[in-house]
Amino acid sequence: TDRDYINDPEFLSGMKLLNDYQGQIFELQVCQSQLTRAAELVSKFPDLNFILNHAGFPLSGEDKRVQWLEGINAVAQNENAYVKISALGMWEGGWSGVDKITGTIEDTLLAFGPNRSMFASNLPIDKEVTGDAVGIFDDFYRAAKGKLKLKMQDIEALFFHNASILYKLHCKHGDNLRDNNAPEVWGGYGVLDDKNNR
Repeated sequence: TDRDYINDPEFLSGMKLLNDYQGQIFELQVCQSQLTRAAELVSKFPDLNFILNHAGFPLSGEDKRVQWLEGINAVAQNENAYVKISALGMWEGGWSGVDKITGTIEDTLLAFGPNRSMFASNLPIDKEVTGDAVGIFDDFYRAAKGKLKLKMQDIEALFFHNASILYKLHCKHGDNLRDNNAPEVWGGYGVLDDKNNR
């Protein structure tokens, strides 16, 4: 868009209204060239939770990666900023395969940490771009557990706990049971329990 929302008084007035209702969420969708400016926006509204969608749309190429890294680290400096890791490579036909996505996942986690990050889908777009809307979660799991060697507590946070808390999802007590029908690659877990959110 040609409109400069970050400096738009009408837009900022609306953001202030959201900020006044503490605990609200603003889904922030910007591309990597807008990330450093978006970090300024996030810092203006400390009582509003910002969730950066699609990890800020990283693109391949060394120069673009440097710009993306600078941007996500700037956004992550704000404690009210969170990130959804999803739609990786969407503008480039979709990145698939563990080797293709692991570096981006690692860099995102280094910026935000596992407690402010979530794996997410981009349905139905994922299906159109890659032809496989579910396999990306297998790759997320393989990258997290196999390549990055994350602790199970962090993996559970990325797949469920963080989203449950941020989006105020409440699960029934029995929903934490292992699901024998869940994909084997996920360790047989369906919905994981959040002890603080029963």
